[in-house]
Amino acid sequence: MISADWNSPGARRVLVADDNEINQLVFRMTLEDAGYAVRITDDGRKSVEAALQDRPDLIVMDITMPVVDGYEAIRLIRKFGPEIGYHPFIVAVTALAMRADEQKCLDAGADAYLAKPVSPERLVDLLAKAADSR
Repeated sequence: MISADWNSPGARRVLVADDNEINQLVFRMTLEDAGYAVRITDDGRKSVEAALQDRPDLIVMDITMPVVDGYEAIRLIRKFGPEIGYHPFIVAVTALAMRADEQKCLDAGADAYLAKPVSPERLVDLLAKAADSR
């Protein structure tokens, strides 16, 4: 699923990688209401392919996904992104909420970590700061 304005010049594009349909809907509504163009993927492999092909500005990556988990998806984006001049801001989101889980996300290459349930305000604020710093 891709927002209608995904290819508009100047669009702030966010790839949301989450296999849960309710989470997808919440992320889409939250981010579109904040002015972002959104693309949704539902497994880690599709997320890597979409990231490297479409080069969204920001990625919201669920860690527990089918096919390829979020840790590996982040590692693959970080591995192959530089070959095409691509280094997105990646936020890892997960229900795994221990300090060690956060560190594992950051070690995989995430720029930030949010525990589920994700506060919409906190997510939008984090992405806005990331977009402004780029």
